[in-house]
Parts: sequence; C-alpha cells; structure tokens
Amino acid sequence: MKPLITFGLSQALEKIKQLEAEQKVFVSMALRTEGQLQQKDQELALLRQELQGALEREAEKETYIASLMEQVAEGVKKGWQVEELQRMIFGRRSERFIATEPDKSSTTQLTLGNDFISAQEVIQTDAEIITVVPPAEEKAVATSRKQKRHVPHAGKKDIPGHLPREERYHQPVGDISGWRKTGERISERYDYRPGQLIVIRDICPVYQKPEGGEITVAPRPVYLLEKGLAGPGLLAHLHVQKYTYHAPYYRQLQQFERQDGVLLAAATVNDWEAVCVDKYLVLLYEALKKLILRVAYLQCDETTIKVCSDIAKGKAHQGYFWVLHAPQERLVLFEYNGGEVRKYPGNCLKILLVTCKRMHMRPITPSLRIVTG
Repeated sequence: MKPLITFGLSQALEKIKQLEAEQKVFVSMALRTEGQLQQKDQELALLRQELQGALEREAEKETYIASLMEQVAEGVKKGWQVEELQRMIFGRRSERFIATEPDKSSTTQLTLGNDFISAQEVIQTDAEIITVVPPAEEKAVATSRKQKRHVPHAGKKDIPGHLPREERYHQPVGDISGWRKTGERISERYDYRPGQLIVIRDICPVYQKPEGGEITVAPRPVYLLEKGLAGPGLLAHLHVQKYTYHAPYYRQLQQFERQDGVLLAAATVNDWEAVCVDKYLVLLYEALKKLILRVAYLQCDETTIKVCSDIAKGKAHQGYFWVLHAPQERLVLFEYNGGEVRKYPGNCLKILLVTCKRMHMRPITPSLRIVTG
C-alpha cells in the first residue's frame, strides 16, 4: 500500500526546518504570554494590598469619627450641666436653689427615730456593702441681684478667613521713583454686597529712600467708623433692613451667622448705629429740614403716638409725629414733638416767614400756607 503523500529528501528537510521555525515562534509567544500573566498577577497583588490598606484606613476613620461623636455628646452633656448649675445659682430668685444654713435655735424639724440618727448610713445589698458618708456642711454664700460681675472685654475678634476678600491698593502721594518697598500696612473691615458679606483689605505699601532715613506711606482711606469693622455698604444694609423693611438687628445677625458663618455682637452693632446717627444722620436731617422749610407750599399733618420715657417709668405720655410734605419738590420730613399739638404749626409758620424774609420773598402770599389735616 503506497503512502498518500510522498516527500523527497530535500523536501523533507525543508519541511522539518519550517516546523522547527514555527515551533520557535510558538515557544516565544508562550513565554511572552507567561510573562504577561506574571505581570498581571503582580499588579493584582498590589491592587489587593491597596484595597486592604484603604479598608483599614476607612475603619480607622470610622473609629475616629465615633470617638469624636462621643466627645461631642459628652461636651454637650457637660455644657448642659454647667448651664443648669448657672441657672440654679445665678438665675431668677424663683428659680434659684441655694442651700442656706438653718437657724438651729428656731428649728422645728422632727427626727425620724434613733435608727436614722448616725454619722454614717450603711446600706446592705446582696452583692456588696456601700457606705455613704454625708458631706461636710459648707456655709453658703448669699447672692444678690444687685451684685454684678465685671467681665473684661475680650477685644476685637479676628475676621474669619473663609469670607471673600476685595483688595484695594493705595499708593502714596508724590514722586516715589527710586524708592524701595519695605513693607505693607494692611487693615481689614466688613462690607456688604447684595446677598453676600465680604471683607475689604486696604493695603498701603511703605516706601523708603535707598539712602535710608525718610519713609513714606499712603494715607489710609477715610471711613464712617474710623476704628470700627464695618464699611459703608454694611452700615447702609443694616439701616435699610431695619428702618425700611422692619428687620431688627438680632434677626440680621442671625442671618449673617447662618449664611456667612460670621457672629457679630449685638452691642457692637448698636454702637455702630449710635455713631452713625449722632455724627452723620443728624447732619442729613438738619440739611433736609432747612431745605424743606424753604419751599413756598408745604403740607403738614400729625399722628399721635404713645411714648415711654425714663422720667416716669411705667407710664406713657402722648407724643406727636409731624409729617412735613413738599409735593412740588417731592420732599418728606418726619419730626417728633412731645409738647402741645397746637403750637407746632405756628412755630413752623414763623420759621417759614423768617426764611422767606431771608430769601427776599413777600412774607404773605397766596402760595405760602400750611395745610393741616
């Protein structure tokens, strides 16, 4: 039986060489694949180690958060206990709980028998014996409502760093060419932009001559409150919210604390208002009053109001708010008068006549009159 395929010697040798070459290719591919598999195994092992480390760090974080929560709960509990103790000692007279030493000469407390008169009380339980020693008597110090503890002022608080800053550079007046900059004087204050509380940073560079000696610095900008922390935008916002939209200061301060994380003291804001009223708003009021009393046609009306004063505490007297309206000039002035209601129009008329004489107007004209409601 003859084979199906017959090869000559030369053909067989070529076929063997071809098969050997293919075998070498397959072996190299297998080695390369095995190397890649080993590399992947190493990467997988590294990933497993990183995952294990991440899990351990997460467990540590959870443990740390749990310990922080326990500390916060303990701090809240202690704070509540301190607050309760302060209320019991320094609260209202009806809420106080201050132990006082009884008068032994006039005591009427009856005893509960000989079994209860002892220096120590022994309570026996199934597990142990607990000895309760009564505390030593301490003489209580009586407190008074009129006593006030002097608490020193803590000073200005630092402005929080999370608020957005607006930097303003102020250069000195004059020629400073050739001078070298030696430093900066920086002052910060609060200001307000619609819907956001910001911080204004006034930066005044300090320059010195190269030869030394003479130093120059830019003058600081002038604000309504020289040593205060409030800029004109914040002061305007506080006054408009209070007097136009009837939002008291404590509500505005609560809003700043919730939205911007800034806690302003109510007493500080009240001082800002006092300075603004006494130094600036009074000048605007006097200027408006002089301007409105120069008009030729003026409308006037009064509104009653109950006023409480420090002179007679607990009683309210009748006061009057006078509204002066100049319709042609579109001016309005509110003025308070605590005296008799009938004298104010006459006094106002006298002021108008004197003003007309100074302006060289006829004192009595058909257009010069006061209309009262």
